[in-house]
Amino acid sequence: MQDSAPISRSEVTRQVAEQVAGPARSAPVAAMDEHVVGFGELVLGARLAPARSELEGLLARGLSTELLVHDLLVATARRLGDLWLDDRLAFSDVTLGLGRLQTLHNELVDELPPLCATSTPVRALLSAVPGETHTFGVSIAAAQLHAWGWQITGSPCATARTLTDTIRRGWFEVVGLSIGRERHLVDDPPARHVHE
Repeated sequence: MQDSAPISRSEVTRQVAEQVAGPARSAPVAAMDEHVVGFGELVLGARLAPARSELEGLLARGLSTELLVHDLLVATARRLGDLWLDDRLAFSDVTLGLGRLQTLHNELVDELPPLCATSTPVRALLSAVPGETHTFGVSIAAAQLHAWGWQITGSPCATARTLTDTIRRGWFEVVGLSIGRERHLVDDPPARHVHE
């Protein structure tokens, strides 16, 4: 993955801290764009601890969990995918990196209370379509909706049978299926499973 010189964890922290301390409050968002490469290097490193420490340092400097999820973790996942598409990163490295991003995401959001409580939460079923391996996005969406007080059912890797049974047993205001590849729409349309 050497498309540029690796950036150290301390350098990422220093540069982001400078942006946060700067005059414009929108600077952290722009700074995240600059640091996605370095964070990707940390995620792909031998251990997860440096990436975890980096997130803890950014939180301690006042960056919000939402900013880190959307502007660092999601952007890093997208970058890893782009590197794979460009044959600059092996599939196994992308898989490892996304697994680590998922772990970091879970650690960031698991401790957060819901942002709002509703007397009648919206019920939603969220999953990737059966056979889909791109599940990071559906996990991010589920966590965000849960933070908004929604009741989330589903699994990023549910089978067609599980999805069908879940839909038949319950009522959902929203059913969201994540599709990362067109062939899932053509070869095995998700709606077919609901009608079976």
